[in-house]
Parts: sequence; structure tokens; C-alpha cells
Amino acid sequence: MKIQDRSFCILISLYLFSFCAPIKLSNSCDPSSESYVRAVLFRFLIKDDSPSCWPGFAKDNDLWGVHSPNFSINSALVEPTRVLLGGDFNYVGPNVGNVAVLQTDSGLLHEKTSCPYLEVSGNANVSISDGAGGFYIGGSFVSMRGETKNKIAHILPNCKLDPNFNAPSPTIVSHYIEAMELDGGYLYIGGNFTNLDGVARTGIARLNAQTGSLDSTWNPSIAGGSQSVFVLRKSGDHLYVGGRYTIINGFTRNSLARFSLSTGVLDNLWAASTVVNDAIRDLAFGRLTTGTDVVLAVGDVSIPQLYAFQQSNGAVPVGWNVTFSGGNAYTVKFHQDKIIIGGGFTHVNGVSTGRLAVLNNTNGAIVSGFVNINANNEIDSSIIINNQLIFFGQFTSVSGLERNYAAAINLDNYSLTDFNPNFTHVGSVDNNKASLISDNRLVVPGSFTSANGVRRQHLAEISRITGKVTDWNPKVDLAVLKIKSFGTKIYITGAFSSYNDEPKTQGVVSLNQNDLSLTSDRFDLTTNPYVEDVCVGESKVFMGGSFDNAQGIAKYNMAAFDKSTGIIDSSWSATVTSGSVSSILEKDGFLYVGGGFTAIGGVSSNNLHRINASNGQSSGLFYSNLPDNAVSAQAIWNNQLYFVGSFINYGPYFASYDISSPNSVITSFAFTGSVNQLLILENGKSFVRGSFSSVSGFARNQFAVLDLVEKTVTSFDLTRNGNVNGFSSSGNEVILFGAFSRLNKRVRGGFEIFPTSIF
Repeated sequence: MKIQDRSFCILISLYLFSFCAPIKLSNSCDPSSESYVRAVLFRFLIKDDSPSCWPGFAKDNDLWGVHSPNFSINSALVEPTRVLLGGDFNYVGPNVGNVAVLQTDSGLLHEKTSCPYLEVSGNANVSISDGAGGFYIGGSFVSMRGETKNKIAHILPNCKLDPNFNAPSPTIVSHYIEAMELDGGYLYIGGNFTNLDGVARTGIARLNAQTGSLDSTWNPSIAGGSQSVFVLRKSGDHLYVGGRYTIINGFTRNSLARFSLSTGVLDNLWAASTVVNDAIRDLAFGRLTTGTDVVLAVGDVSIPQLYAFQQSNGAVPVGWNVTFSGGNAYTVKFHQDKIIIGGGFTHVNGVSTGRLAVLNNTNGAIVSGFVNINANNEIDSSIIINNQLIFFGQFTSVSGLERNYAAAINLDNYSLTDFNPNFTHVGSVDNNKASLISDNRLVVPGSFTSANGVRRQHLAEISRITGKVTDWNPKVDLAVLKIKSFGTKIYITGAFSSYNDEPKTQGVVSLNQNDLSLTSDRFDLTTNPYVEDVCVGESKVFMGGSFDNAQGIAKYNMAAFDKSTGIIDSSWSATVTSGSVSSILEKDGFLYVGGGFTAIGGVSSNNLHRINASNGQSSGLFYSNLPDNAVSAQAIWNNQLYFVGSFINYGPYFASYDISSPNSVITSFAFTGSVNQLLILENGKSFVRGSFSSVSGFARNQFAVLDLVEKTVTSFDLTRNGNVNGFSSSGNEVILFGAFSRLNKRVRGGFEIFPTSIF
């Protein structure tokens, strides 16, 4: 039995048992008291997770979701205690968003009770501490926890948005914040931008650290290159500005310059010998064994090397020459008289190092005892905490162990630590610029949307009790297309070649409803089937898609199996030719079949036909006028067969037939593109999804909810950053699923559950 069912049964059992067992204590926080059991059951029923001596239960908006790059949820089944997801994905995790607050030793997320997920939506590049337990973040994000917040924000120590900080942001969509530095009451920001809320600022600006207001008295001019600032660091009374530019305040400076923090004036006497087209990504300050104070600089430079410049005058220290091969360095740190660099390089001064190296502070040679950590791809940023180097980038393994885009080593012996946040998305030179704030909290911005998740290939079960993924982890090699529940079985269809390596499970399997174990059914379709729909009738299971045999018997694109045993009905023959089947509905002994075919059940019929459920043969010509292109989905409501697709002679794209009389019915909806999915609730609200941009003059981006009773387009609309692929209903709930990670300004893992009462 799965964990969520077991938990629910235990709660009910405890509740019922409490009426029979003697009450030991009246304390409602004592697990042996009746009042405790009643309170726990009540909290379960209302999904209460507030702090208490009673256990909490997840709300649906806390459910884990799918967060793989380029993921797609193609089908979902919602039940009272769980959600089943199927599609093309490989990662399931909490809806964290693009900023994660982690524990520094393990990389685990901090408890939501002390630091709720920020749900930053859109890339976050940089974070810095505010010195008072909170932090600033910058990037290209557009919202946080349902509120519009563009590209720059201040977060309070309780991990909530500071309502009093309202900074101007770059108005051009492609522009962003990438660097921050705090000095007293000023917050310096850098990035790729030419204005902040319409006020001209190129690449750099100064804000009031409390209110976010733009400082009108400080406006450096940057020109040349990409006019961008990638890093801001202060040392003493100077603010160092690294980026990609050639001129600053009228002086030639190739991507590195410094200002006086006390006066705000450019130090025009300090000039580093960087070259044109260099892009400085990171800076560090320290002292060489000669006693010379230097600033170290790395990035996308013309001749891959570790720059060192004297802080006094910008000159290169005598004898300094550290070069790379295999790539550049992107992060540099000075730590206990050692220099630590990471990047895409593989050699330092001709010595094989891998993508991370530790150098001495004399001449930049590799220190004695350094061990290659064997990161399998680029390291882009880093931070040192308690003699632990935490680093981020594009790697997926370090020292032979899986580490997805974040890892840490002990700087005493260079061994890999337990730090492992397991991010969803690859890092880059632009993001993952982390900061440490109070209570040992590590703030990491990035392009990821989740952390601490687990691997799940194409199928996942989310508990609505715990909110997390369960231990059910079937092996499915290719995409899942449909999940449907009928009676005691759940049917999974798709393009997969096997399920858990079991023979004869390609394309479709049935699972036991109670524990999701594989039933004895072996439908054994074509070697590479594509099963698009399944329908269970009174005694048979009908399947449609693209295949040419089942259990060794020739069956073209449609087949029927015994409902109890899964054995094929060899005499049943629909023989769909010149195309495939997309949709099957059963009503009153007939099957309504939609797809892209030209013949079915022994007769010529284009794209839509009614056949006998008993034998698969045509029931006779029922509709004289057929759709002129493929039918993708169907639904029956109010004695009408509604169907959608890419046809244009009806609708277009959305049409219906009267089932009682073979007549087409004129619909009142005009779509600008094809419709691929359809769901109709009992009250006549119809969910549609397709390639359209408007419905009957109302702007709707590929998704709409129609009112078939009033023949109108409802006001229900969703702002999102990806497609809605489909929807299904169960009881009084509707689940929408697709390829979105943001829905109505909240971070979501490809699905959302709604009560039918709102429609």
C-alpha cells in the first residue's frame, strides 16, 4: 500500500478506535488523547500545515511538481490522496523558484516555517546580504509569490518581500541585473541595461538601500563592448567595476575600473592592462608573499589567464604570469594565502588541473597536495563558507559522484562534502552568485526552479498528504501520453518500449488502483507503438493509436481486449487505415472514434466514425458530412458529440453532432487555430486547448474555458510561461497540466488543481 493511503487509513483507524479505547489524558497535545486524534483528523481534512503540536498536512499549492528542463506533462490523474503525472520529464521537486535558501552543510532547503519559498519566477543572477539578516536579489525575474516584481528586490529576514523597497528596473525585456554591492546606505547595481524605469542608466547605477530609489547624483557613463557590468566588488574606499566595455566616464578602460566610494568619482589614475573585448566576470582581493596588495580578475579574456593588478596603481606584479588552456576561469577567491580558481580550463601553466585549481600567492603555481576534483564540466561561480568551497556551474558529476550543477569540497583535503542541493537546471557565468546571510543560510539565485528533488522518468506519484513525491518509481524509457482510471485499474499509455523491463508491456500497461503494481494484463502491442487513447467499456478495453498488431494478431491502430484478463478479442476488428486513432468514446453500445484516418470498421470514413462496440464494425453511415481533417479529441454532453481538431469545414476546429439525430449542430465559437484537447464538465463548462490565439474575438493564448449553456467565452484565463497540454476532472476537481513553471505569478511544476465550483 502506498504511503498516502496508509497514512489516511491510520488516521481514520485512530479516530474510530478513540471511541472504543479509554481516554488516558485530556491534554490535546498528547497523542494518546481523543482530542489529539480528533484534531489531527480535522487538520488532515482541511489540509492545515500551520505550526502546532499536531502534525501538519500539505495544501495543494505546496505539492511538488515537475521541474526538468524542457519538461512536458501530457496527462494527469487527480485523486483525493494523490496525483499521478505522466509525460516527458526526469525530475520532480518542490516549487522553490529561481532563488533557493539552503543549509550550508547539506544543501537542503531551509524549513518553510522559518523561510518560505520565495517563488521567484524568472532567472535570478545575484544575491548579496543586507547585513541585517535579509538580502537583495537581482536578475531578469518578473514575479515573486504572486506579486509582480521586476528584476530587483529586497527580502526581509523572514524571507518575505520588503514592501518598502521599490527599486526601478530595466524596462527592456532582455535587459537584466547581474551585479550588486552594498556600501553603507547605498546599493550599487550592475548589469546589461540602458535605463531604469525610463531614466537613462547604462550598465551601472546607485540606489538608496532602504527604499530602492535611484540616486540621481551618480551616473557614470559606460560605452563600448556590450556596455555591461558583470561584477561589483569593494575594497577599502574603492568600488571595482568589471564587465565588458571600453570607455567609462570618458576614459579608456577595457572592462575594469574603480571608483572612490567616498566621493563617487572615477579613479582615472588607476588603469589595469586588460585588453579590448575582455569580459571580467569575477574579482578577488588579497596580498602576495611579496607584500603587494592585488586585485585578481578572471572572465572571458582574449588570452586565457589569471589577471593580477596592484591595488596601488593597477600595474602587474613583477614576475606574475598565470595562463590557462582548455578554457577561461570564471570565479576566483583569495583564501588563507591561497588562490582558488574555477572555470572551463583544464590546465594551469601547462599542468593538468581539471576545472578547479588551488594556487600559491607567490607566483600562482599549483599548491602542493592539490587534488583534481574531476568536475565533468565548467565551474562558473563559488563562495567560501567555513573552509568549505561551494561552487556552481554546468557539471553533473564531481569526483565520480553525481552533483547536478552545485557541489562543495573541504579546502583542507579537497574531498567532496555532503553539500548537494541537486538543482534542476544548469548554471552559467551569469548566475548562481550566492551569498551567506544570518543563521547559516546560503542564498543561491539561478536558472533552476527546484532543488532537493528526485529523479523520476516519465511517471510520478505526488502525495496530497505529504505534498512530496512517493517512493513509486517505475522504469519507463519514453514519454507517457495518457493516464486513465477505470474501476480497480489505472491504464498508462504512450510511446514507451517497456515498463519496468517487463516483456510485452510496450505502449500500454494496466496497474492495480490500490498500490500501483503491474497487473497480469499484457497487451503486447507492436514493437514501437504509439497509444493515444484507451476506453473501458462494459466488458472490453479499447485502445487506439498507431500500431499494427497486438498479441501476435494483426490489428491496425485499434484493438479490443477482455476487461478482466487483458486477452485480445481476436474476432473484434475495426481495421483503421491511412492514419491513426486519437480519441475513443463509448456510449449506448457504440464507440465514437476520432483521428486522422480514411477508413474504419470496414467502410470509408474520414476522421470520425461510429462503430459497434461489440465487434468493431461500422454501425452504418450516421453522419453524412464528416470533418475534412483530423479529429483530436471528443466529449459527449447534453446529448451532443463535441469534437475538436484541425478541420475547417465545421466550426472551424470546434463542432458538434446531435447524437439522437444524425445532424450537425452549429457552434457559436470562432477559433483562430486548431483545437487539440477538450473537456466538458456537467455544468457545460468546456476546457479547450490548441494553437489558437483568440476565441470569438477574445484573446486567449492556446487555452480557454467556454460556457456551452450561454454560448460564451468565460473570463477564466491563466497567465503562464508555457503551454497547457491538457486537463482532466475527477469528482469536484479539475487538474490542468502542461509545460509551465509559472502560473498566475506563482511557481508551479507543470500542473494546478482547481475546484469545479469556480467554473
